[in-house]
Amino acid sequence: GIHNETMKVWAEFEKLYEAGKVKLIGVADFDAEHLEPLMKEAKVKPQVLVNRLYGKHGFSKQLREICEKEGCVNQFYGMLTQNHRALGHPLVGKLSKKLGLAPEQLMLQHMLQLGTVAIEDNQMAAQSEEHVKKDLALLGSTTQKHLTKAEQKELEEAIG
Repeated sequence: GIHNETMKVWAEFEKLYEAGKVKLIGVADFDAEHLEPLMKEAKVKPQVLVNRLYGKHGFSKQLREICEKEGCVNQFYGMLTQNHRALGHPLVGKLSKKLGLAPEQLMLQHMLQLGTVAIEDNQMAAQSEEHVKKDLALLGSTTQKHLTKAEQKELEEAIG
């Protein structure tokens, strides 16, 4: 099955890692049902998980929990391009106004506070240098504005 194929490929990654040919190994576009068995069986566990992020799926809460438990870095992409519904949610508007942030900045701050590395969709970044500059400006403008734990929980419940 798919798990056996994954483990065969993963064993090759582990060889490269153990030989010092690569510094980190990770996976992309995995769901929890595929990540958990890999984490349990791997000699060298994935150190990075790269996945598209959807608010409607609880901001990948189950994956974030697995990665936190296993010490794996979450790197999510598409946070802004894939979550138009979330950006227009009344709670996002209310919290954005309270903190003096644009809705996009609020969502980025939320993900940063959850301990994820948030990047924008490569397709969008490749289309425009201006898009990359805008993302970097968002990152720089959120560092002093924090959501409370209660606000973060409310966001996840309302949007996810």
